[in-house]
Formats: sequence, structure tokens, C-alpha cells
Amino acid sequence: MLVIGKSITGGAYPASFVLSDKHIMAVLKPYESGSTFAHTPLAIAAAEAAIRAIDEENMVQRAQDLGKKFEELTQHWKLHRHVGSVEVRGADFSVKINEDAAASVTARRVGGLCLAKGLLLYALEGRLRMSVSMVMTDAQLEKGVKIIEEALNEVSEYKGVIPGEVWHGAH
Repeated sequence: MLVIGKSITGGAYPASFVLSDKHIMAVLKPYESGSTFAHTPLAIAAAEAAIRAIDEENMVQRAQDLGKKFEELTQHWKLHRHVGSVEVRGADFSVKINEDAAASVTARRVGGLCLAKGLLLYALEGRLRMSVSMVMTDAQLEKGVKIIEEALNEVSEYKGVIPGEVWHGAH
């Protein structure tokens, strides 16, 4: 069984769906399962268009290609003192940061420095997270990786607040 929330329409319309084989879905009778917008004609049309685009534009293969490229570009990060690990699942990337308060190294500081350099990513406690677009070019991916690497190399040099480091009052 697969539960897909909101992303099934590619962001075009807020709809979620449950997908499964006939054996599982036969347990549910009409109207026993619901989603706020999933039953509307617009939700169904948006989901069908998104699924068609995923197939026709080979987005699953592109996600795998982007992931492989990211792994290749970051292979040497295994030796970087601020990187604990790099995880790749398709076009979804996570970089675990070896945080060191004494050296002013945190994932949020690295993320803030990336933002100051022109790259927006999601800095969580202890890691950087990225879900990249399927239309991203290899050159754009390479540029993003270069910015992250620059931030990793420079973050300990910054002793004050890095613009973009503090989000919604968190430190």
C-alpha cells in the first residue's frame, strides 16, 4: 500500500491518494476513505497529468541519474572533517554534518552560508537536506555542489551570525 499526500499532483492541487492492488482496495467500499480534495475532478485530472508527465518525461530515470551524479560529485566528502555521511535516494539528498560548537560548525550555519552564496536548501539539526527538481541540469547540480563544498570549507571561519543561519527564531 502506498499513501501519497499532496505531491501526487506535482504541487498543482492539494490532493492525496492511497494506492494498492485490488486485493487490498477491495476492503474499502465507496466513500469509506476520503481526502479533502482527492475526489474532485480537478484533483483527478491533476494527478493523471502528473503521472503521465512522470512517465513521458522519464522522471524516475532522471531522479536516478541526478542521484548518481550527486554521489559522484560528493564522493570525496567522505574525507571532509565536517561531513559525517552523504545519503542519496533518487533526487533526494541528505548530508550529515559533524557539528562542532567550538568551531562554530552547525548544519544551520552551513545552510545559512549556502543561502548567502545563492543556494537554498533545508538545514535541519545535524544535516542538510535537498530534494532537487527533475528539470535541473547537470551544470546546475554541479554549481550547487560547489556552493555546498565552499560553505563546508569556509563555515568555521565565520564567528558571527551568518545571514540565513537563524530561521523563525531558532538558533
